[in-house]
Amino acid sequence: MQEEPSENLLSLLNFMNISITLDTEQTAALDELLADYNATLVTPVTAEDYLQAVLIGAVNDKVAQRFEATASSLVEAARQLSYEDRLALIAQVEAAVNP
Repeated sequence: MQEEPSENLLSLLNFMNISITLDTEQTAALDELLADYNATLVTPVTAEDYLQAVLIGAVNDKVAQRFEATASSLVEAARQLSYEDRLALIAQVEAAVNP
């Protein structure tokens, strides 16, 4: 099972304002990434907006990976059950998600 985030972490994330210091080489790379990204858009975005989108994308990818891993472990565990028990488990899950 996956750990739940602590309340302290959730409180911190609700008010997170990240300051990032980049060196000259990193700034040049960011400028290039931003220019490439903006070339695909009608309305260009700022470096801050770009970094926010990249970070949120990375976090959302991890959320999806964690969900898929949990779902896979549940499927593997359910394979060990008898057919009748799997049907009962399916009924419980369906009742929980479709009250």
